[in-house]
Amino acid sequence: MLRLAFVFVLVAHALAEMTNSTLGVEGGCILGKQTGCSSDVASGLTKQILAKMESMGHSFTKLDKDWIHCSSPCVNQLQTEAANHLKKAAKSKNDYITLQSAVRSSAQQYLMWLWHSKGMCGIGLAAKPGTSNHEGGMAVDVGSYNYWISTLAAYGFAHNYPSNDPVHFDYSNAVDLARENLKAFQKLHNGHSSPQIATDGLWGPDTQDALYHAPCNGW
Repeated sequence: MLRLAFVFVLVAHALAEMTNSTLGVEGGCILGKQTGCSSDVASGLTKQILAKMESMGHSFTKLDKDWIHCSSPCVNQLQTEAANHLKKAAKSKNDYITLQSAVRSSAQQYLMWLWHSKGMCGIGLAAKPGTSNHEGGMAVDVGSYNYWISTLAAYGFAHNYPSNDPVHFDYSNAVDLARENLKAFQKLHNGHSSPQIATDGLWGPDTQDALYHAPCNGW
């Protein structure tokens, strides 16, 4: 009976190792091992990063759900002025606008940058964490972009990358908070993990390594 129990434990352990290997998990979901092409996998860590930003004095406004929808899971927030002008653009056309992405946490931006650097997920362009207007809550990705180009331009949204990233629009009259977004991650990391990293909002090897090993669901 003891031998049978021991064999059962070994089999259970082997199955767990196989499952972890298949999922790319080491004691949980590790950010840098994700290959699923949906940055929503980092939703738990994203909530913590945005909460840390708020504690640093930076907050985003929820988008009006009557006029602005998300085609897939996205953080439906932007800087207040960008959110207001996006709503005005939709109302001027008397039609709701559907987004693929609005604000992103630095963790989500890391995934976009990582997958782009590996030629994965069909991502045509992705900025390094700490440098994307999505992190600053002043950019949106719009599915039916041709339908909205002229209207969004009239309300301050520039279509800056028509070839490499045609869905992307930047709101021009907002404060750049991208570095603050990455700084929020750095501070969050230092409160839960070691070694400590600089909290300067700048992309570098230490921050890259910290993002790679960060837990998708947060600490």
